[in-house]
Amino acid sequence: MDISALRQIAQQEQIRQKPVRINCCTASGCASSGSGAVKKNLETAIKAGCHDELIEVGSVGCMGFCGRGPLVIVEASERQLHRQLYANVTPEAATSLVKAIASIRLIPLIPPIPQPHHHTWSK
Repeated sequence: MDISALRQIAQQEQIRQKPVRINCCTASGCASSGSGAVKKNLETAIKAGCHDELIEVGSVGCMGFCGRGPLVIVEASERQLHRQLYANVTPEAATSLVKAIASIRLIPLIPPIPQPHHHTWSK
């Protein structure tokens, strides 16, 4: 595989990625704290809220804070949402997290219709 093939793969991956990615640690420390249920609730909340085009969930390995698991990190391609790490995430909090992320997105699902400008001229 040469560098041009690797660049093409990278470009395709960037196009495929959704604006927001929620990574849930599924390493043994977080798994023993219930990260499987957290990840499942994240996925369920995304589907239930019709946020499939905006948010995706992934699994990652150990993030190094095993005593504070389950850990979830939110990453976004937009500057509107900064990279954020959440510790001790419960399955119930996972649903709230998805709702909060979806509510702060500034990209409208339907673009606003431009309004014509009306000028009044004074004599």
